[in-house]
Amino acid sequence: MGVSNGGHKGYYRMNILVHVDSAFYRWYVYRKIFQMLKTLPATDLIGLDRIEVYEDGGKSKLKGQCRLGTYYCKEDNHGAYIELFLRNIYRGFSYRTILWPFFGEALLTNVLFHEIGHHCIKTYKHGIGRDRGEEYAQQYANKYTRMHHKYLIRIRKPATILISALKWVVGHLRHLFATRK
Repeated sequence: MGVSNGGHKGYYRMNILVHVDSAFYRWYVYRKIFQMLKTLPATDLIGLDRIEVYEDGGKSKLKGQCRLGTYYCKEDNHGAYIELFLRNIYRGFSYRTILWPFFGEALLTNVLFHEIGHHCIKTYKHGIGRDRGEEYAQQYANKYTRMHHKYLIRIRKPATILISALKWVVGHLRHLFATRK
């Protein structure tokens, strides 16, 4: 499926290819990625030919590690592209986890924006070294993930307080059961 934003924040054109068995999930992932791309400045997407999403894959050469996504630079006649691996992003859960409103979409957004951050480094930020590249890509991902998921900022403080309270309760319950033995 091809993507064109029709003039929203400039113009970009690229393909989003989703390799998933279910037609519904193929459409849903495509739609979500298209919405995510609208958050980004169109200039950051120039030169990016396609985004490919796979259900499985992404085996790393490093033992015991799986790639969540990979950015491939432009080579010869092939444009730059990004591969995302849903099974690795959701760490063993079904790729259907994307339907979970907070959890699923936020994880996919962060990984996609991280890989687009690598594209920006290669395209615009030539002075950034390899060691600083991961840090820049993660800062880019965090910045635009917060912009795309504005509601996450609103719930972060209450969620932090709730998690702290739950940890306190669990700690006290453990202490209570430990003293009864």
